[in-house]
Amino acid sequence: MVQDMKTNEQKDDPAYIEWYGAIYESDGKKETMAQKIGVHKCTADDMKVFYPPAKKSKDKIADLSEKKALLCLDSVDVNGKKVNKKLFGSTDSQPNRTLVITMQPCIPKQITQENEKFVDS
Repeated sequence: MVQDMKTNEQKDDPAYIEWYGAIYESDGKKETMAQKIGVHKCTADDMKVFYPPAKKSKDKIADLSEKKALLCLDSVDVNGKKVNKKLFGSTDSQPNRTLVITMQPCIPKQITQENEKFVDS
């Protein structure tokens, strides 16, 4: 979740911010994205398989859950292929397979007649 630090208002409008997971594979020299994984608002079923939160995080997790602001990874990648969850390796200088969670801000939108009224002059 992206929020205003002064008001705590949620600011992650999906029209402008994209969240996704990605599995990267590396041979120790070159890294490539093997799978891009979409996200969805966590459901009650998703919450049932969460590990118990740390004591200091319990209230925050409960608050985000109540606000429907928690995001969970999809079980298939953006191409409909099952996500390979095997991760390994401990450094970037050796073969590894890692999961990265990305928030891509400021997704540019093309100005059209329908949305030009929202553009600041």
